[in-house]
Amino acid sequence: MILFLLGLFGLWEIVRRRPTIGLPFVVLILLSTVGLVLYMNFADGTRMTPAGQDYIEVRERDYFFTSGFILFGLSIGFGIAVVLQYLRQSVEKFSPGPRKVIIASSTALLLLPSLALSGNYFYCDRSRDWTPWDYAWNLLDSAEENAVLFTNGDNDTFPLWCMQGVYGIRTDVTIICLALANTKWYIKQIQDAMGLDLGWSNKHIDELRPFHIPDSMTLVQRQQYIDKSLYDYLAVSEQEKDSLYALGVPYGRTFRLNSMVQDKIIYSYLGKRPINYAVSMGGGSKYYLGRKIDSMLSLSGMMWKLNEEAGGRRVDIEASLDFFLTEGRFQARSVADPTVYKNETARRLTGNYANGFLVVADTLRKAGDLEKAEKLIRHAVDLIPHSGDAVEFLASLYAETGKVEQLTELIADAQAGDREWLQVLLARGHRTNDDNATAEQMLQAMLHSSPKYRPALDELIRLYFEDNRPAAMDSLLARWLQFNPRDGQIRAMLTDLRRQGRRQGRNNQDSQ
Repeated sequence: MILFLLGLFGLWEIVRRRPTIGLPFVVLILLSTVGLVLYMNFADGTRMTPAGQDYIEVRERDYFFTSGFILFGLSIGFGIAVVLQYLRQSVEKFSPGPRKVIIASSTALLLLPSLALSGNYFYCDRSRDWTPWDYAWNLLDSAEENAVLFTNGDNDTFPLWCMQGVYGIRTDVTIICLALANTKWYIKQIQDAMGLDLGWSNKHIDELRPFHIPDSMTLVQRQQYIDKSLYDYLAVSEQEKDSLYALGVPYGRTFRLNSMVQDKIIYSYLGKRPINYAVSMGGGSKYYLGRKIDSMLSLSGMMWKLNEEAGGRRVDIEASLDFFLTEGRFQARSVADPTVYKNETARRLTGNYANGFLVVADTLRKAGDLEKAEKLIRHAVDLIPHSGDAVEFLASLYAETGKVEQLTELIADAQAGDREWLQVLLARGHRTNDDNATAEQMLQAMLHSSPKYRPALDELIRLYFEDNRPAAMDSLLARWLQFNPRDGQIRAMLTDLRRQGRRQGRNNQDSQ
């Protein structure tokens, strides 16, 4: 507030003393702040959607106000200068000694920028932040030679363009950003500047329109509609339509411009050039002619590679292990360095690293190769300590193999992950080692401190069931219902348990 008032005071003084400079300066500040908000029509959460959600921007938009920050910073400087001037004038009647002390003390105001510097330097320092470079390197290094690489948005596209255009790295890869492929100027650029022949004229591109295949259409209507729209943008011949009909475009699909671009590239280049998808792309982006193509994808490193035939979602284990574990290939510098600031975007992006590790490690686990899975995911935790998924996966491996000591150490050092779930996994590790007493003690303590934590209950139920302890299970379920009276599933389980107990009691009496 002090700095804000100093800025307003500086504006007032420059307008009062030099109106020919001050008034245009005030107008410039208003245009760069309030005027920009009105012009850009930023969504700030003060309006609601019909569904009752806030209208908000997709990310912080503070960078739009850089000019406003700079100009108001000048205003604060004006305010401080005027305060110093008034102070100097007011102490002129003082004796020389006190006057010098006061003036010298007032110069401490000039140290105000050091407060801003010390308070913000850590968050603004990029001198050792290699996240964009390494992210781009990892994606490009995973791509196949001469591949067409689909990316999702700015964070997995612009760093790659920089690597290619500035540093000349992997210029054989053609990067197609599907977020931009909803704009016609970019579609034209794909043909004119990127060397991909879509077979579309500029006029054809200008006439492209999104379309939707409603659920309510009959089969005849659907075929007519597809003839008019789908095959029109694909620009295929009459002879080729029959083979496309066999694919059966599903109902209820919306085809945006980027869907059309993706379809056309796959249709034109599959089998001629490798087609890859960055791991940063969600499942909703990988479609061909309205159908998911997960069964045609195989993971290699940080890249999903499109195959010509479906065969279930596969993982190229050897290639992925080579990419993640070979020194000099996979790069994750500064990710584990706490002295380098990582904002939410950087943490989310580097979380994609963990996704690649997890898919490969889970494949190894299902194949029974727990040793390699553990080695890989341990490497992931060391490189990406903020990935809770990686920490929890490693903990589950330790629990499965009974490595209680390693699991205890992991929990103590973990920077991420659900702490309660990790404790449940530790109890499971004790169970793997046939130390059910310790596991029971841990789980009972958890339910005492967190009487609504269901995973601890489920683990303890399994323990009592395997030990054939119906009385202990009865007591456990009854206590759970005291704190969770609306849990119908547990109530039914308790009822069934007691019914079986009564039946068993009658059987025992009959046998006697």
